[in-house]
Amino acid sequence: MPLPTLEKTWSFDVNKPISDWAGLFFQIKDGLVNCGWTVSSSCGKGGTGGLIVDTNDNWLSAADIEFDVYGSPHSWIVLRSPGGLEFCMENASTNMYWQTFRCSPDGLYATTGLSSGTRPPADDEIYVSGNPGGGGAGYVHVMATADGCMRSIVCRGGYSTGLLLITAVKEPNPSTWTKKLFACAGGGTTSYTPAERLEYSDGWVNGTFLTRFRVTTDDEELAHQSAVMTYEMVDGSPIMYKNVTGQNVHGFTPVGLFKPDFPNKAWRGRLVDFWWGQTVVNGGDTYPSGGGKEFVQFGDMIFPWDGTSTPLLT
Repeated sequence: MPLPTLEKTWSFDVNKPISDWAGLFFQIKDGLVNCGWTVSSSCGKGGTGGLIVDTNDNWLSAADIEFDVYGSPHSWIVLRSPGGLEFCMENASTNMYWQTFRCSPDGLYATTGLSSGTRPPADDEIYVSGNPGGGGAGYVHVMATADGCMRSIVCRGGYSTGLLLITAVKEPNPSTWTKKLFACAGGGTTSYTPAERLEYSDGWVNGTFLTRFRVTTDDEELAHQSAVMTYEMVDGSPIMYKNVTGQNVHGFTPVGLFKPDFPNKAWRGRLVDFWWGQTVVNGGDTYPSGGGKEFVQFGDMIFPWDGTSTPLLT
């Protein structure tokens, strides 16, 4: 079976070492900059002793990031893709497992009236809250496109423990969506239990992987495609193939979205350049098997890869 053809052109900054929470956030920022994104504004120490708030990059190292609650001085940063989408990370919690991630599809984050007590506003903001993979020692792999798609995958202790992504939605239902984007953040802890990895569960991928994204003027919660929806596909054509043991029968199965609750339970679209793999494949394996490293599997999920690097998991 031939490998899929990528729908986007991806840039990569992979195998980036992390040792703690601040290091993880800094490396995500650094990876996006190395993939061609720029800093629109930020609040960080900028190599000094106190927080600086302006339109420069004040996250020069992990030491520049400060965690605190809303209203109190804390770090945040807004990064802009070449196509105009903006992505915001805000460290507005002392609970490291509940940091916040947001994006503005039209790049509307304010650049005036900036504050150390909160991120800048954006009228079209999409909100995601969660743990992007834990703060222990390991590696983060960052990939991004010019038009605003991005993924960061955290690997620790030999497992893939976290995922943060913004990605385009193909074949959207309804077709009238004004913001055809999907964003999520989810991950596990240092215990690496199976339910906390990037893999299947009984209902959908992982309870923390519920997400919000904008449909016209309303937000709607969706989940990744799973076995419970195989009989509710577009025109009756199944996109997911899973047997009763929870294993995926075919590799490179497109990942879909669905509305998991009634009365509006339905298929919602397909994620670009994002696939389910087989559970029998080892984490960090690349495709094609003979070399080339065009794709990589973390957990049960397959991503584009840089073509040369050996993925590091621990």
